[in-house]
Amino acid sequence: MPDYEFKNFYVYNLEDDGTYNEIKIEQENLAEILTDDEVLLIVKEDNRRLFIWKGPKASVRKRFISSRVASNLQEEVRKKTGMHLKILSIDAGEEPVEFLSLFNLQPYEVTEKLPDMVYIRNIDREKMEQEQLKQNIEKRKKETAAAEYTSPLLQQADQTEIVKSNINIQESQSARAMTNKQTIDYSDYVAPSITQPKTTTKYNEKEILESILQTTPPNGYDRMNIIIGKNLYAPKVIQTVVLGKSIEKKEWNVVEDLPGGVIDLKMDFLRIYIDEKNKIIKAIELYQNNCIKDSKNDLESKNNSSQNSENSSTTRKLPQVPKAN
Repeated sequence: MPDYEFKNFYVYNLEDDGTYNEIKIEQENLAEILTDDEVLLIVKEDNRRLFIWKGPKASVRKRFISSRVASNLQEEVRKKTGMHLKILSIDAGEEPVEFLSLFNLQPYEVTEKLPDMVYIRNIDREKMEQEQLKQNIEKRKKETAAAEYTSPLLQQADQTEIVKSNINIQESQSARAMTNKQTIDYSDYVAPSITQPKTTTKYNEKEILESILQTTPPNGYDRMNIIIGKNLYAPKVIQTVVLGKSIEKKEWNVVEDLPGGVIDLKMDFLRIYIDEKNKIIKAIELYQNNCIKDSKNDLESKNNSSQNSENSSTTRKLPQVPKAN
């Protein structure tokens, strides 16, 4: 920093490497050096002010380091003069009335901004947060409507985003109130990241059902039911006649009328499908032993045959007695 001299007004231009050099200019000619690519440190000692003026096309690097460099200059002035300068950060085109009246200026006319501007302007910060929050929630609603089975943790994630956004906005409003409407510099601001829960996994039940039906049942067992999410699937046999031949087709549908209460099942075989990545259960298959099924069919056929034999015995004709001569 150049040797300090007590004076009412002086200006430094900021470089990308953090150095700053004094510009020899009179106060009434300040408008001449306000250009698109400059970041200026403007000191007004009798008003105890240090303005950071940022041109609309100034590099992101200059904007990022401007607050730190201004703090160093503020401390240097305090050590040499005992004077405390209040730092105000100003974006070109958004100059406060105090700045304009001190230097008899008009608001800077901004015609073009950097296309890759990544810093957040004070006036746009809350609007950006609210808009981003709305977009996130709308995206979640569309994804939920498209999926047949969605993890309930998605709703919890939405509530987390709303709470964090409200906290950030309240902190911003409190900070402005404490500084008496002072313009706050967000050039060093980094938006807080929201960690999504790891188990916000959603599945399509039809896809899971199709993948299960492509697997081969264990030897000696037939599929009885399939459980996916909160739904119980059962087979339905449909018989059709094609060119004189009877064809059976099995369809798996959700059981709408489930019995109430507690159901006890004595199962010989279960098959569980697990999502290895998220460590959760996707589906459960219930199997029935073929031997039990065949024995039931044999018993029914025997009962039917015995009934048929009884019916035939009752309709047997008695032999005729020969007549006497």
